[in-house]
Amino acid sequence: MIEVSISTFEPISPELALVSPELRILAISTLPEMHIDTLMVSSERSTPQPTQPSRLAAAVALCASLILYACWQVLIGALFGLAAFVAFSAVLLGVAAIRY
Repeated sequence: MIEVSISTFEPISPELALVSPELRILAISTLPEMHIDTLMVSSERSTPQPTQPSRLAAAVALCASLILYACWQVLIGALFGLAAFVAFSAVLLGVAAIRY
């Protein structure tokens, strides 16, 4: 018979518990007590239904996001237009400086 020495702080690996009968007994003894009632699912419990947001709140959120998107597009368009104007003006000034 092989003497098994294992520390209480050292976890028992599942492979050793399968191979060694002494470690299997030790592993089973360290498991918490289980009652059959905890394993059974009670049919009395009802699953909570997810709450649906109100249609008004969803419509307001949609309108707000559409308005925010439109404002963002106007801002980006204005910035690109300004960049194009500055680039075109710089080219015209460059050509005018070279020509005259």
